[in-house]
Amino acid sequence: MSQFLWIEDFEYGTKHAKNVFGHILQNADIPTTKPKLKHLLKDYRVLVELSFLEGLRFIREQLSQVDYIILDIDLIDIPPGLLRYEEQTDLLALLEQFYDYQPHQDKSLDEANYKKAAEQLKPEAGYKLYVELVIALGFPKEHILFCSNHTNEQKHIQSVFKQAKIDLPLTFSKDEKNEIQNWITERRNNPYSVLRRGIIEGCQDIKSLIQNPENIQFGEFTHKNAHKIAQDMQDYLDILLKLLPLREPQDKEPLYKLFIRTLAHEWETSANPESFSGKNKNRNKTFAWVMKNTRNWVSHSDFLNDLEEQDIAFLFIVAMRAMFALDSTTQKHEKILLALFEQERLSADDFKNRIKNKDIPLVDTYWAVRNASLNAKIPVKEATPFRKMLDEMQSRNIPHNYIRGLFQIFWHGLFPITLSGTPENKVKKINQTTFLCEMECQFSGDYNFDHKEFLFELARSIYKRSFPV
Repeated sequence: MSQFLWIEDFEYGTKHAKNVFGHILQNADIPTTKPKLKHLLKDYRVLVELSFLEGLRFIREQLSQVDYIILDIDLIDIPPGLLRYEEQTDLLALLEQFYDYQPHQDKSLDEANYKKAAEQLKPEAGYKLYVELVIALGFPKEHILFCSNHTNEQKHIQSVFKQAKIDLPLTFSKDEKNEIQNWITERRNNPYSVLRRGIIEGCQDIKSLIQNPENIQFGEFTHKNAHKIAQDMQDYLDILLKLLPLREPQDKEPLYKLFIRTLAHEWETSANPESFSGKNKNRNKTFAWVMKNTRNWVSHSDFLNDLEEQDIAFLFIVAMRAMFALDSTTQKHEKILLALFEQERLSADDFKNRIKNKDIPLVDTYWAVRNASLNAKIPVKEATPFRKMLDEMQSRNIPHNYIRGLFQIFWHGLFPITLSGTPENKVKKINQTTFLCEMECQFSGDYNFDHKEFLFELARSIYKRSFPV
């Protein structure tokens, strides 16, 4: 889910919060105090700042934390005596430059001059923030909504925008709740924004985590010097979190291809998935093979074009799990990214039953790739791993849905196929030899598929994307 900043002073109480965000708060009780409302909305990924100066401070220092901004126009402010020195200096300089504030040595006259200037700022405060965002900071104006009941009082400001030939920002009255909530819903669930937010927060959280080098497990695959790999991983995460711009490109294919190249670059020749010997060995080797194949395919073919947000999310989650020691719970950034699969996610009960009944089409997908290999005159030995057959097909430019193939490598790594030549149970016949194909669905101590843990959530989220319907 995208993250919002709402700069609103609630001068007349908190009740209109229902008009703006009521559709996501559902049956929640709206607190009557500003601090409690601010705390509540944070749980719904809405950050609230309660004054002009708090909003200005946020957008200058923490703008990367939000994707969309909702502004009130008429904003109260903090009395100068409650400000930090640098904030007070900024505010007084703004009042002096734009609102004829004249400092005076006489305290009472100075307070009167300040009050007069601040009263002029108050009905225009939201526009000052808008100009700071769009002109000074380059924030996309399409990501800003004015939500105010003071719109009709701003004739002067509107004429200034018109004279400067600048489009007026989108504005709704706080009573136009359907229009406001539709705007919020569309942007809250925008796939590109959700993907970008999940990647940013994932990189930020993992950067903090790997201040302890023991949380970097990528060295298991490369055997690089611990100090060197720690610095490499910090740089790697810094690059990833900056790759997707805030403004969504019209043509995302080149951007997504670049992102995947960068994400998978570390899995070059020296990184060997089979060398991993740490905890959760089978699971982490599986993740590593997904990334190893991604790196090979994106570097040597055009088979990974047409990537969508769910594909990028899956590969990012897998890469972070392979490279860093994250605990078994679903991480905050993973919850954001898995929301992209919400419309196609299997229910928990449905997925549990499929696992229990071994009702996963791995036999069919294995034989489809094996037969495609044999039809292309690629020699395939008995029990050749799924990922190896697929990689060989890619290296010979055999057409296939390789994006789906990356998802299927995940399943075939966790649930290995075994072949045996027992003629009593004829299943497949290749080159005059009959094989029994069995799917092993036994869970060992090597990884846990508990329904409360991350792997369960990932698997049920990507199931429909992994297998053709």
